[in-house]
Amino acid sequence: MLGVSRVRPGSVGGVNAQPAVAAKTERLLNLVIALLSTRRPLTKAQLRAAVPQYQQTAGDEAFDRMFERDKDELRDLGIPLSTQQVDPSADDEPGYRIDKREYSLPAIDFAPAEVAALALAARSWTQASLAAPAAAAMAKLASAGVELDDTSLVRIEPRVRTSEPAFEPMRRSVQDRQEVRFDYVRADGERGTRTVRPWGMAMWRGRWYVTGWDVDRGAERVFRLSRVAGPVALRGGPAAYEIPADHVPRVLVGASEPGFVDQPPAILRIRAGAGNTLRRRARTVGEIDEEWSLVDVDYRDVESLSQEVAGFGPDVLVEAPERVRDAVVARLSAAGDRHRPGMPQAEPGMPQSTGNGAAQPGGTAPAGQTLPAARSAARPSRPHPESASARLSRLLALVPWLLGHQGVALDVAAHQFGITPAQLESDLLLLFVCGTPGHLPDDLIEADWEDGRVYVGNADAIARPLRLTIDEAVTLMVGLRALAATPGIAERDAVVGALAKLEAATGEAAGVAARVHVTLDDGAQEALVARLRGALEDTRRLRLRYQSAGRDEVTEREVDPMRLVNLEAHWYLEGWCHRAEDVRLFRLDRIVGLEVLDVPGVPPEQARGRDLAGAAYLPGAGDALVELVTEREAAWVADYYPVESVDELGEGRRLVRLRAADTGWVVRLAWRLGGLVTVREPVALATAVREGAAAAVAAYGLTDDDRRMPRGGA
Repeated sequence: MLGVSRVRPGSVGGVNAQPAVAAKTERLLNLVIALLSTRRPLTKAQLRAAVPQYQQTAGDEAFDRMFERDKDELRDLGIPLSTQQVDPSADDEPGYRIDKREYSLPAIDFAPAEVAALALAARSWTQASLAAPAAAAMAKLASAGVELDDTSLVRIEPRVRTSEPAFEPMRRSVQDRQEVRFDYVRADGERGTRTVRPWGMAMWRGRWYVTGWDVDRGAERVFRLSRVAGPVALRGGPAAYEIPADHVPRVLVGASEPGFVDQPPAILRIRAGAGNTLRRRARTVGEIDEEWSLVDVDYRDVESLSQEVAGFGPDVLVEAPERVRDAVVARLSAAGDRHRPGMPQAEPGMPQSTGNGAAQPGGTAPAGQTLPAARSAARPSRPHPESASARLSRLLALVPWLLGHQGVALDVAAHQFGITPAQLESDLLLLFVCGTPGHLPDDLIEADWEDGRVYVGNADAIARPLRLTIDEAVTLMVGLRALAATPGIAERDAVVGALAKLEAATGEAAGVAARVHVTLDDGAQEALVARLRGALEDTRRLRLRYQSAGRDEVTEREVDPMRLVNLEAHWYLEGWCHRAEDVRLFRLDRIVGLEVLDVPGVPPEQARGRDLAGAAYLPGAGDALVELVTEREAAWVADYYPVESVDELGEGRRLVRLRAADTGWVVRLAWRLGGLVTVREPVALATAVREGAAAAVAAYGLTDDDRRMPRGGA
């Protein structure tokens, strides 16, 4: 045992900078131990005497308030705290206890392949709001004796993000079956208030949706979370309605998406070497001359096609239909007008707020998408202080694991739980002053780590890990189901086996998990994923013909592969690019040619995998600094691209600062959004937007009057 004196962890200088949190954690842990140690219910008076911190309260009223809050926190952690009569034959004060059988996570025998599948499912949430429950679930499984070895999976990394502010309240309402009310902005920009009974959630093509019953319209509906504007208000109580037994969120979301309608294709004229994405999906491609090709492409709606075509500026021209041509001209005209010299680009006065923006994956949001009002300009990130509940949850998993790994090195144990050795020492100091009622030396938990190896004893009451909470179980089950539906990512039998065992061990959570669907892959890249996995396993160099979206060109690269990553429902290959002499990410649907070379593909020592917490593209310090002014309808730009700062200008407008190695994509963005994004700096970039838009409009042979009065419209 370390020493003789039992020192409160909050008083140890520098080890724990939050004495209030440490004191509360100590109180909650002592309460859990007391309730687990007793064979009969304990009254509040008995618990007040058993937990030292309760004895320090100012009076009965203060104790009652503290005890009620503590009960709620334990139940929120999934601890089955029950209320029972102390004496069934007498009408006296109720007592409290924790049933060990309900408290403990049942033993689950996972095969090694199933453990690997679990680790992969948990890791898919590492950049999402459910990352903490996923990590807690894996810690509890490890404490139950499941040996977590995912070294075979280090180069396959699916990621699920949940950055929408509406995600958490919607998920809670789905879980609790509670009605919600929120403002919603449709694709056409119309805004209205909706009252909805949520049935389920689905991530499809990188976006989150909620499905449910629209109370005001009396019909089932689908709502994209990125279009929820402002807070989500809960209405009424939980369990307020039933969810149809045959409801499958993914099916309803898929059915709600517009498909290709039965209409003639669009006829486009494309300059040689340009418009590669359009060429790839064209029905036919014909050569007009050495400079131009003629292609025909299917399209869902005028809005999305006109946005895509406008992004190519003068390099892609619409021959037919007329309404698409007019919509493209209207976009380019608006972009050119916004960049004329002397046009106001920002409101006068000081911005309302400034800060570092949260980086998100690059991409294009549909016209009409707006940023939820609840998401203000991002501020400099600060580490969130750990709550007493979060620390208690870790301790209840830490103790069983340490009991099963006596003598483990301090740094190894810290790594297992994702904390620093100093944090682990702080945890051990806290355990050192907790124990069964009486709290004499023989009642307290024993902890020894003086020689750098950890030994724990006298902790029988919490020797078994706590069962998984609904959130923890749901994260693993949803992740496993997503993997089971993803071609080629893992052995499906192992995934299904792990899912079945988890469902059997977690009861009601299986029903909640069935209401949340994640689609990581629609199968379009299955063959390519399989070839790349083979190259990774065999350590072979690749020769790629790759289409760069920013420069609209196809280049040839030799790449030593490092890992496959799924971000926002897109697969990326990360590897050492010999052309760039640096680590690069290549989106699989932009690989137009692949050859596996009979050459070892070993990245150099300086190659380091990117931190993909924010975006697929990470700007460099030497990249050009660009200032954009975005209108309300284009506020999403600050969330879909890695930005340095965002200033609120009022009325939904923003001043966005970002860096770009190749500014060509910024010009294309301004053309595509047709006046909703204005380049403020550098001036040369604004000039490129204006001149390119003017050249594109002139190519249609229209006068100024013609271009301002489109015949069709979007």
